[in-house]
Order: sequence, then C-alpha cells, then structure tokens
Amino acid sequence: RRHHGRGGGTMSGRKKRKSPEEGGEKKKKKDPTDFQRRVYALVKTIPKGKVATYGSIAAALKPKSCARAVGQAMRNNPYFPEVP
Repeated sequence: RRHHGRGGGTMSGRKKRKSPEEGGEKKKKKDPTDFQRRVYALVKTIPKGKVATYGSIAAALKPKSCARAVGQAMRNNPYFPEVP
C-alpha cells in the first residue's frame, strides 16, 4: 500500500479555513493594479458581439504583455458585468 504525501489525513496537517459564518475572515478584494486597469480599459472598448482572445488583448497592450496575465486580470475582474 502506497502513501501519497506526508501525514495520514486528507488535509496533510493543514488547518481548514473557517468560513465567515464560522467566525473566519472574508477574503478582501484588492484594488486592481495599473496593469489590470489597462486591461479593463481595453476590454471595455471591444464592441458587443465581438470576440477578443487574451493573446490579442496582450498584444495590444504596450509594452506587450503575457496573455496569461490578461487571463488572471479578467479572472479577478471586480467590474463585471460593466467590463465583461
């Protein structure tokens, strides 16, 4: 029988994070970075019904940025649905 990881539990010795209802802290949303603001401003200009890839958005930013960073910015978009 093989063991995966250390410890015998499924949580590997880590404590479970408490939910706000259990007295835990809420995750605070951080203010967008300058890069994220530039991404949101550019995405806002995409006409309704048109599609843009993260790569095309990244290529339009100066200096050229990574498509993965654009994806992360959109994942953390606090302006949804104004900025889709």
